[in-house]
Formats: sequence, structure tokens, C-alpha cells
Amino acid sequence: MYFLGGSTVRGGIKGLLGYVVGIVLGVVIFELLSLFGSANWWAMPLAILLPVISVMCLQEVEWLSYIPAIFIGCGAYFAILSYAAPVKPLAVSGTERWSAYLDAAGWELALCAVGLIFGWLAISGKGLIVDKLFPTQTSEAKDDVATSEGMRTS
Repeated sequence: MYFLGGSTVRGGIKGLLGYVVGIVLGVVIFELLSLFGSANWWAMPLAILLPVISVMCLQEVEWLSYIPAIFIGCGAYFAILSYAAPVKPLAVSGTERWSAYLDAAGWELALCAVGLIFGWLAISGKGLIVDKLFPTQTSEAKDDVATSEGMRTS
């Protein structure tokens, strides 16, 4: 998500906030699924439709407008709860359910933070390597290269 966010710290922070909103979205969907369980086939579409509409409105909020991060965060949360969590939230109730939600959220946020840090390290390392391997050319040399490639310099 760091690269899709423009490879900036600001984009990384927006990505992390998107993951948090995605986790909240996942909890809301699980809780609505539990509530609509008697609707049989319609339970899942209804549980997904209602929160997704509200998430789409977040594109107007500057720091929460990174919608792809929200949906990736929600999808990762579903994956953790479905495959990696020792306790399935819909199989239990009360504090045990909320403990399962928080445990999965902690794992996701930790792993997503590692991914964002690795993205930052990759971009920073690339900059250092490029600067060492290809020292800054004079602006005249850059203009010559751009002109030979058919690009405008202004």
C-alpha cells in the first residue's frame, strides 16, 4: 500500500488509517452477519452492502480517503479471522468474541506496519543506490537525454 499511496510517509499513514477502518468495517460486517443470520442467502450480501456504502462516502474525508487500503485491510482481516484466528468470532459470544476481534486486529496492524516500513525502506534504499551509482548529471546532459528520447524538458 505504501507504493500505491505515492511512496510517501503521508501515503503510508493514510494506508495505515485505511487498514484500521478496514478492520472496523470487518467487525461491522461480522456483527451484521450475525444479526442477519436468519436471512439465509441474503445475510452476506446485506451484511456487506450496508457498511460498504458508508465506506464509499469516506473518500470525501482527506485522511480516510484511501479506499483501496480500507478494502485490502478488510479483506486481510477476513482472512486472518477465517484461517489464522484460533477462535472464530461468530462461534462464540460476549467478551470472547471481542477478544478474538482484537487479537486478529493486532496481528493485522502489526504485519501491515511491517509492510509499510519495508515499503519505505525499499524507496529510501533505492534513492541511496541510484544516487551512488548514477551521480547527478548536469542539467544540460539531462536536457540532451530528454531531447534524444523525444520528450519535452519544459
